[in-house]
Amino acid sequence: LQSRISNLTTITRLISLMLRHIFLGERLTLEKCLKQIKRSSRQRDDLPDMLYGVLSRYATGKETKIGSEAHRES
Repeated sequence: LQSRISNLTTITRLISLMLRHIFLGERLTLEKCLKQIKRSSRQRDDLPDMLYGVLSRYATGKETKIGSEAHRES
């Protein structure tokens, strides 16, 4: 049940980001997506955690690198 909740939370958060981008003109960045995916993770090695690990490799910002290091330590 926990994994299903975290998967639905991830999808909901990402859809919300896309809708805000489309209708409000809010800029959509990889960092914003990573932040929302990280918040959706309920436990280590669930789908959001694995997705965060893969996508964070493509981030180039200093902030994202710090965030990914902090995420691995928890």
